[in-house]
Amino acid sequence: MGTVELAKDGPLVTPICFGCWSMGGAWRFGWADIDDDESVAAVHKALDLGINFFDNA
Repeated sequence: MGTVELAKDGPLVTPICFGCWSMGGAWRFGWADIDDDESVAAVHKALDLGINFFDNA
């Protein structure tokens, strides 16, 4: 997978960003229980596919 520069002089990141918000578990916006093993497997798969841009805000 290719990369793009994030902002001027920023790091090179993949154009696909992996969203991690739901991995934090239930909060006030209705996310159901999240299986930790499934979350870890998803992150590993993303890394295996070359993704290096993770949104954990």
